Amino acid sequence: SCVFIEITEMFIVFEGSHHRHHPHRDLHISTIQRVVVENEMKVGFLLLLTLGCSLIAAFSVLPHDGDVHGSPKDSATVQDGRAVIPFHYPMFKQCNTSWGNDIMQTTTICQVGCLLSSISMGLNGKKISIDREAANPATLNQWLRKHGGYGGENALEEGVVPKINPGRIQYVGSYVPTNRLSPVEVKAMLKNETIVIANVNDGHHFVLVVGHDAGDVNFYVNDPYFSTLSYTYDSIVGWRVFHMEK
Repeated sequence: SCVFIEITEMFIVFEGSHHRHHPHRDLHISTIQRVVVENEMKVGFLLLLTLGCSLIAAFSVLPHDGDVHGSPKDSATVQDGRAVIPFHYPMFKQCNTSWGNDIMQTTTICQVGCLLSSISMGLNGKKISIDREAANPATLNQWLRKHGGYGGENALEEGVVPKINPGRIQYVGSYVPTNRLSPVEVKAMLKNETIVIANVNDGHHFVLVVGHDAGDVNFYVNDPYFSTLSYTYDSIVGWRVFHMEK
């Protein structure tokens, strides 16, 4: 919040250098000039404060942008009547204070845990527990650390995830531009409540796909890092797909 402070200082305007040798006139104050100067200073100060408040407000709504995740691109907002959300999943933010500082392999969930958080949203939505605890980024990370779930550079090994509950989890595979999924295929998977995770921001970020629009343009997501609601199909560079039974 911005607080406006009224200026109360008195400003003295010297009449000119030709009064320098007249002691009774050296500090002569012109009432009119003083009022004008005071008003001009107040107006100028208020304008500066207003500009400062505008800049603060502008910066306060900028998305939190980490180097690891890139910047959100080609995002769109949900339009009433156009979003098709077949199944609702919980939203887990990777920088949540309950687990954001937990170490994956060499760095934290907050820094590089977007795929981890996206998978945990799918597990939790399908009511699949981890060692009898509710699935979330913390419990999934703990389990992966104990069961060889990370390769080098904190890379999550998707093929290890089904071991949490082999009867209910299957890793379908990874899809990249050479064998990418079509919009029709993605929408069919979502309708079947398949867990579809999109690789976005030039490959630097993962999000859980939860829905689509009436066409083949926008896919709505639970973004574990940014506040982005959807990404365009053309901005998605890869997919991670799981079957999870409720």
